[in-house]
Amino acid sequence: MIEDCMEAMGGVEFEYLFLKDTDLKPCTGCYACMARGEEGRIEKGMSHTKPRSH
Repeated sequence: MIEDCMEAMGGVEFEYLFLKDTDLKPCTGCYACMARGEEGRIEKGMSHTKPRSH
């Protein structure tokens, strides 16, 4: 329903993300990623959701 309303405005694309397809692991608060300057467990599991250029 919301898709129909937004498509009527024009210039809208939809992308569906399914959480079941992600590998989300909770942060353990160990700060290892920050110490090494790396992505944490959550960011790694959500890497496919990063903004893309169109």
